[in-house]
Amino acid sequence: MRKLGVLGLLLSFAIVPIGLSCSGGGGGIVSPPPPPPPPPPPPGGGNTCAAGTICMRGISFDPSELNVTKGAAITFQNNSGVVHDVVFDAPLDPAITNIGVINSGSTTIRTFGTSGTWNFHCTLHGGMVGKVIVP
Repeated sequence: MRKLGVLGLLLSFAIVPIGLSCSGGGGGIVSPPPPPPPPPPPPGGGNTCAAGTICMRGISFDPSELNVTKGAAITFQNNSGVVHDVVFDAPLDPAITNIGVINSGSTTIRTFGTSGTWNFHCTLHGGMVGKVIVP
């Protein structure tokens, strides 16, 4: 009787690990999927920007470089279908302030009264950069 008890105990240890085997998942850290890209511009929104205007596209400024005369007022226009912002890089001209969140369908104006190259970017979309050049 004692042999059967020991044999049963040994068999239970042999069977239990089979049910607890690894599923092969690796147990590593899983990265979340990347966010979806912004939608394309709305239909009929036009593919060209008016003179003196920097348009915000899905993930780019158009044009990405704009040459203007001293004292020019530049319009920043967002018709991309997503929210953007415009942050100017150092060195900063105190007369040119950052543009906070700008919703699609909105415009804002900045006047460039000082000579220089004014680089800017969108903090919400990496790689979205541009510059205004004032001779």
